[in-house]
Amino acid sequence: MHLYKTQNKLLADVNCSNQERFWKNIGKVGIVSDRNKGIPVQVVLDNGDVSNDMKTVLKKWQTEFCNLLNVEHAM
Repeated sequence: MHLYKTQNKLLADVNCSNQERFWKNIGKVGIVSDRNKGIPVQVVLDNGDVSNDMKTVLKKWQTEFCNLLNVEHAM
């Protein structure tokens, strides 16, 4: 019953021009509380393995960000 009432309230808010109220009600649904608070400290290595080793993670992040920022453009 609670889920049905919540759904109807959200549908009414979507059809209303008050977007602030809609997003406030979305925040009360409970989805927000399920979110992860931190950045996952793991990476997928080139061979497909997953690593949680901090040095490996930082090195992989450094390499990937370096590749994103230092792209050679073909002319």
